[in-house]
Amino acid sequence: MRICIWGDSIANGYNDFEKGGWVERLNLRFWNTLEYKGPNVMNLGISGDTSADMVIVGLTPVIDSMLQPFPWSDSGKCYATKYVKEYNGALESLATKVGVDYISLFDEVKETELPDGLHPDEKAHERIAEKVHAALLQKLPN
Repeated sequence: MRICIWGDSIANGYNDFEKGGWVERLNLRFWNTLEYKGPNVMNLGISGDTSADMVIVGLTPVIDSMLQPFPWSDSGKCYATKYVKEYNGALESLATKVGVDYISLFDEVKETELPDGLHPDEKAHERIAEKVHAALLQKLPN
């Protein structure tokens, strides 16, 4: 079984110099068994990708209106926290509608764990990995 994670620099592990981000930490949790027979976690996160790049091109005008200045981004903009919450709420509703499990990670990260204001530090990456691992264990066959 393969579990594919796609996303942006956060999925790619930016700012986690210890273990390479929550996706790599998740993979290590599955591999840390004597006779590993679980899933292979594949990190398809690409630094610089945005939700607009990954989801629906047709929403670009709406998404562009939610941006705020952010100097570390290639475009110089990022999403305001209030829009991230709204976007996550919409994703959760869509997931429920189509029968897909949704794992909310936004509240796992404290503002003090975002050294650059956007990317989680090692502690936050660890908590994200723990939450995703626990959710996946409930769904994976024994």
